[in-house]
Amino acid sequence: MVEVFVAGISLDKNDENPQVLLQNEDGTLALSFGTGAFEAGAIIVEMEKVRTPAPFTHDSFAGFLTRHGFKLDHLFLHSFVLDTCSAEMVYRKGLRRFTSGIKPGDGIALALRLGAPLYVPASERALGIAPWAGLAAPEERSVLLVGQARLHSHFLH
Repeated sequence: MVEVFVAGISLDKNDENPQVLLQNEDGTLALSFGTGAFEAGAIIVEMEKVRTPAPFTHDSFAGFLTRHGFKLDHLFLHSFVLDTCSAEMVYRKGLRRFTSGIKPGDGIALALRLGAPLYVPASERALGIAPWAGLAAPEERSVLLVGQARLHSHFLH
């Protein structure tokens, strides 16, 4: 597994659908997938450490996990195909370990809220060599960087 972080959120100029941009620490792996506007908003809120008057769904679920003694170990993002991927949250309570599927955008917001790492399979490294696989050509998109804006400049041209 390779640890990644959310490098930002991108909006395609043509359809304005949000894309989550993932990158590993040394910048050799870059992946993206589409998500809904609400999930993108929740991710941005967590990256920017904004607290809202009413909790988002992931805030409530984070409180539930914590209150009942569960710890989110990590979020595993996999099966990157076209504009989608799948996600599984791996969590534990004591020595028991559990896995459950979750929408990728919701899982990322939850992982950011609880400080859990994000992982992709090592096999995704081959897919990530091309900058932001699945995104429109650079002149057809606008990139909104939030949080850890450590993108290499060639991703933005």
